[in-house]
Amino acid sequence: MYQTAVVNLKSFSKDKLNKKIKIFRKNYENQINKSGIIWILCDSILNKNEFFHSPFYIAEKFSDLYLKNVIIAPSFRNFKKNLIFNNYVTNILFLSKEEKYYFNKDPIRETHIWKNVEWGKRKKNYNPKGKDPGNVWMKTKDDGKANIIEHCPLSFEDVVERCYLSASKPKDDVLLININKIKSKKKIKYVTI
Repeated sequence: MYQTAVVNLKSFSKDKLNKKIKIFRKNYENQINKSGIIWILCDSILNKNEFFHSPFYIAEKFSDLYLKNVIIAPSFRNFKKNLIFNNYVTNILFLSKEEKYYFNKDPIRETHIWKNVEWGKRKKNYNPKGKDPGNVWMKTKDDGKANIIEHCPLSFEDVVERCYLSASKPKDDVLLININKIKSKKKIKYVTI
């Protein structure tokens, strides 16, 4: 049994998406622990002048599970010249099978930009392990004086890693679907559907 699954359903038309969802629900959903988490990576696509925002559609297909949040991970690699507005985000559906589930933000916390500036004044406001990543996953660089000097989008591999690190304990098994192999110390099973 797997503690968490990360499923990549980006860039599929509605018909293909329906097939992928059926395969996942029939063959893999039952391999996730009762207290497990399913992360679904999806996006909006423009196909033959029809705009399809898959996150809402997918969420409806999993309405029997608990939708805990929708995370946005910006990326500037999907630039296409012929679009009025480019799609620069990956939407991540955070679903749990039950109301009680394992989740730990500590492995994905980020550095506080205010730490060296006012740490002593408001220490109670800061977690010593880092700041909460929130539901917009983009790292920042600062100048050491609490001024953000750069926004740094996460790579696809970093997004996937954040998903399984926060939703599984060190010895838990992870299921990655439609994702290329990535470096990890965790025991991971890779599947393509």
